[in-house]
Amino acid sequence: MIGKPEEFSKIIYTVCELLKADNEVELFEILNNSETNIEETEYDNWNGGTHYLTIYLNANIETFVKIRDRIEKIEADLLSRFEIATRGFENEIVSNIRIIPKAHPKLDWSRLSGLSTKDLLIEDVDYLKNVMVSVSTGVQRIQEVESEYKSKYNLVNKCLQQLNLQNPNPFNDLWD
Repeated sequence: MIGKPEEFSKIIYTVCELLKADNEVELFEILNNSETNIEETEYDNWNGGTHYLTIYLNANIETFVKIRDRIEKIEADLLSRFEIATRGFENEIVSNIRIIPKAHPKLDWSRLSGLSTKDLLIEDVDYLKNVMVSVSTGVQRIQEVESEYKSKYNLVNKCLQQLNLQNPNPFNDLWD
């Protein structure tokens, strides 16, 4: 099935190889540097059923801006390569390729000014992780490290808020 991650990866690889063989450098770069997803967007139950799939390519903003005036042609060219690569799948058809712009937020570490630094924040996160493992395995007693853990947890939490990040650690104390 095309939608299975292992099979989808093979198809992406095959299309990349076809593009390289055809010396389609720009199309190769677009596909190779995009995050890819596949989704069933239509189903026809006639004669055992046919699954129609759309492949979404999340391209970085710089790439998208360079190609947006030619996007329909590029999507059509990529679709023709996917049609070749998926010829052996009788009841599954790649019917659309959609290139979508996707920005990747960058952390502004200067927002930690006066609170911490990038390196200290990383050290504190490691400390919290190590303490959690240490007390859960009986290497350290909670009573011995609880106070420092809470202090560092609060600092890490403030830093993450300054960076507009959610704290993935819900344990603000070791007794939870």
